[in-house]
Amino acid sequence: MWSDFIANVGHRVLGLWLLSSALMAGTPAFGQVSFTDINPNQSTLHPTDPDGASGGRVNGLASVERDPNTFYAATEWGGIYKSTDRGRTWARLDGHLPVVTWDIEVLPEQPQRVIATSFYDGRLGSRAGINVSNDGGATWTRPISSVPPAGACIQARSEEPSAFGISIDRRNPDRVYAGTNCGLAISNDAGSTWTFVDPTPNDPATNVWDVVAHHGRVVDICGDDGHFRSLDAGVTWTAGSGLPSGLCSIAASPHERDVVFAAVGADVWETDNGGANWVRLGTPDSRRQGRIPFVETNARTVPGAEAQAFDLWYGDVRLYRGGCRSNPSGGGLRCPMATTGTVLPPTPPTGWDGPFTRSAGGHDDVAAIAFAPGVNENACPVLFSSDGGVYFNTRETSPDCHRPFWQQPNVTPHALWLWALAGADQPGVLAEDLYFGNQDNGSFGTTNAGAPSPTWTNRDCCDAFDDSSNPARVLYTVCCFSPPPANRLFLRNPGMAGGAEVNTYPPGIIPGFRPIDVVGTFGPTDFVVVTTQGVFITNNVTANPIVWTQIGAATSPAGACGIRVALAGGQPTFFVEAGACDGRAPDQLWRYVGTNPASAWVRIDSNLPSGGVGIFAVDPANPNRLYASNLTAAGPRMMFSTDGGTTWVNDAGLDNAMTGGGAFRYQNRRGPTAFTGFGGYPQPTLVAFDPQDPNILVAGGADSGVFLSTDGGSSWTVITDPISSGMSGKPHLPRPWFVQFDHEPANRVKLYIGTQGRGVWRAEFEPPQPRFEYAAKLVCGIQDDPADLRLARGLYATTINVHNPNPQTAVFKKKLALTFPPAEQRPGEILPISHDKLREDEALAVDCLDVKKRLFPNGFPASYIEGFVVIRSIVSLDVTAVYSTGTGGKDECCRTLSATPSIDVVQIRERAIAQAPGQPDLVPVNPKPDAGKLGFCRRDPAGGKLLVTVRNQGVAPAGASHTTVNFLTGGTVSPVIVNTPMILAGNSVDVAATIPSGCFTPDCGFQIIVDAATEVQESNEANNVADGLCRG
Repeated sequence: MWSDFIANVGHRVLGLWLLSSALMAGTPAFGQVSFTDINPNQSTLHPTDPDGASGGRVNGLASVERDPNTFYAATEWGGIYKSTDRGRTWARLDGHLPVVTWDIEVLPEQPQRVIATSFYDGRLGSRAGINVSNDGGATWTRPISSVPPAGACIQARSEEPSAFGISIDRRNPDRVYAGTNCGLAISNDAGSTWTFVDPTPNDPATNVWDVVAHHGRVVDICGDDGHFRSLDAGVTWTAGSGLPSGLCSIAASPHERDVVFAAVGADVWETDNGGANWVRLGTPDSRRQGRIPFVETNARTVPGAEAQAFDLWYGDVRLYRGGCRSNPSGGGLRCPMATTGTVLPPTPPTGWDGPFTRSAGGHDDVAAIAFAPGVNENACPVLFSSDGGVYFNTRETSPDCHRPFWQQPNVTPHALWLWALAGADQPGVLAEDLYFGNQDNGSFGTTNAGAPSPTWTNRDCCDAFDDSSNPARVLYTVCCFSPPPANRLFLRNPGMAGGAEVNTYPPGIIPGFRPIDVVGTFGPTDFVVVTTQGVFITNNVTANPIVWTQIGAATSPAGACGIRVALAGGQPTFFVEAGACDGRAPDQLWRYVGTNPASAWVRIDSNLPSGGVGIFAVDPANPNRLYASNLTAAGPRMMFSTDGGTTWVNDAGLDNAMTGGGAFRYQNRRGPTAFTGFGGYPQPTLVAFDPQDPNILVAGGADSGVFLSTDGGSSWTVITDPISSGMSGKPHLPRPWFVQFDHEPANRVKLYIGTQGRGVWRAEFEPPQPRFEYAAKLVCGIQDDPADLRLARGLYATTINVHNPNPQTAVFKKKLALTFPPAEQRPGEILPISHDKLREDEALAVDCLDVKKRLFPNGFPASYIEGFVVIRSIVSLDVTAVYSTGTGGKDECCRTLSATPSIDVVQIRERAIAQAPGQPDLVPVNPKPDAGKLGFCRRDPAGGKLLVTVRNQGVAPAGASHTTVNFLTGGTVSPVIVNTPMILAGNSVDVAATIPSGCFTPDCGFQIIVDAATEVQESNEANNVADGLCRG
């Protein structure tokens, strides 16, 4: 395996994990997975309420000098975006791998050089912090010198880096400054190399949140240590006095070097003496919040006046502009005072103009503003960003543009942060109800989720946390209202049409801001809701008033904050998580069977060896099947249960997937959490069962990707690309929290994946198809009617034994086709018994008791039944049937009571199932298989290229594709992608990959991935990867 090879050559696994053999070993072959970005391009709510949006929060904006068309956007959770049409259309730059981004700037004299900052990305070999592009964002590098030196800050900060505000010295554009979590980084060569300085050298460096370089060599910073100033480009520093510490934004007067402004908390601050003391201006915003402060200056002219002027732009919830004067006679403040009291006026104070958000076409909760590039004075604000994404100014000329009116782009960034996703199956391939709720951007619904580009309705603004739906209706929550309740329930028709707020609430407060739902459904009108006072159900959510009944004792389970429901035999089983419900804390897990309010909750996380539950899933059709992330003092692990949580077993294969074979930390210390927190997080964010096929499961890691199992969890395959998505064409979907399953058309599975930062995506694949069929005769019961000539009088029992002789897991389905009694014979219909899986050499039995329990719990429809048990399997099985008969007895459960029974044992004949037309199958060929990994080392005569043989061992031609060779160079991964031409069935081609410098240290390890972008529909996608080694 690749991880073994890395260990052998003395390196840690850093990233050559993409589709690794370690994750794919023993995986049943399924068709290639295709992905479609189905995010809304715009908000349908924007024309009437701009606080409905589709972009997701954008933290930073950048313009390009002397190019009015090109802009960049750094999103909160979704990576970097670029527009080349003045902000009207945005496209993601997939080559930038860190997804939690903060700021971005473009070098004035080098318009293709872009610098971006990001928060820690979960990797052992982190790529976060400071990234530089030399080609307009197409590709990115992380300079080695951008890693803080040992001892500059505490180890957790240097090993898990983050970076924040960027400033370029406009008089010396090669000099760039970037705040980091380990002090201030300075580059004197336009970002190629960096050095770190700590303005407080007597203690370890901490967060420098923002920096502004101005008036030559003057640099002002703010952050966890407050304000500091340097007059010599960062060599020496002086502490300011009076500015609070913490998250901040800082800007300088365009005219006076000692006049600086900062936003900290919910206030604007001004210093007129270089930080010797600061004056609190307060806030012009009556809706004080202070979550992520924002301040910027823009030089202005005053018609007919000699005085210099500038605007001070400030944003909290809303955007305001203060009119300021430089060098006022007699001194004093340059900008107008705002409000410092606790009671804020509804209108802005004198000297301030605004607000310029919700009432001016822009979403509230301000982030950044961009001015027309290349204009020294009176530059129009052209773009604005906030929690809703990016907006462009429809007023394009001065002076009108300085009172902006914003419009949403034609295609917004697709960076939504989902809190909820649910759906309901409707007949037809395109018809599928899908709903999702977002942080800040509101609720969305569609009735054609299967369409190439679904038609979305942005039904409500703001924060939407929960969705629970069936084909007839959707129940969901929206926040934040005043007066209470802040988080409210709405009941609407498919697509979120019609409907209204519910007429009656259960007692208590409905929790919010958690990825797990607090609402669930277990029937057409049956719903369950979790509140701060307990768990409540209704059998008719359409009633007026709705009657809510608490299940279990009052306020139990204590701290309930999320729920999932399984429905089997018409009876619901409720599973409640109690605690924080954020995926990071070790919570409790409780189970409640049925709807009798007098029953009791049973705690099941206490059956784990230690710790608690972070995330969990239950099979919606089988309450015995559970998966959970078990958070312990020793670290996370994935566990599963097949008995409703009574016992738990570790899934080491899913553990390996979550860490990418060692490429990602299973639990980090300073990873980003909600908003600007750095509390660290475990990898697991998702695990879910397909309600229609118990062998299909989906799981996901915050950084490590989305994983698919088609054999009930026996093996897992990564289906996204967290390593080289900019080159492979396969998306990286970080923080996947949700998935909805759909099985239309036949033999096709659609996964609707909801993420924190990349919105909603559709993945499609063809599950492994059965190749073998076994039809075993089944006779069960008592035949005691002398007139019945179908069967001799007596007792009949059947036991069908199934054994897996294969080294890989066998996945198969069992069904019953009855031939007696006649009323049960339904042409074209079958009675499904179960989906099963067997590992190597495992066996199971299907007998009359099993059939009765599963299909006829109230007794057989006649005194005996007769028919066939049909088994369809992906791999060949050993199947035998044991038939026993007797002449007496009255056991309706099929046990022969005769003293002289007869027994027959029959080997069931195997039939090959006709397969779809043949498909190609691409594999990397080892020219010298006896040499193992060394056999793949075949170099051209000059030695600079690796020759790779790709063979099509399938029965149909393979179209053109791409082969990726991941080389391990100096502790990092260097992917090389080469074109692979069409290959006829049974033929091979050689492709050449240039070996990057630094690979031989002293040996050169590599991984070959044929059809790396899954461009070819293959019969087997699990044999595309090979590990190789060249000796130095």
